[in-house]
Amino acid sequence: MSSKKKKTVMPMSSAGLISFYNTDQPGIKVTPTAILALTISFIVISIVLLILKPV
Repeated sequence: MSSKKKKTVMPMSSAGLISFYNTDQPGIKVTPTAILALTISFIVISIVLLILKPV
C-alpha cells in the first residue's frame, strides 16, 4: 500500500451548461401558497363532511 493520501473525487459541475428560462406564458398563474391553502381546505372539508354524514 502506498503512504499517499487518497484523493476524493468530486462530481464534475455543469459549468453553465444548464439554462433556466424565465418566459411568461399566457394562462392562470397560481402561487404555491394558494395551492397549499386549497389543499388544506379540501382536506378539512372532506373530514368535516365525513363527520357530518358518514358513508
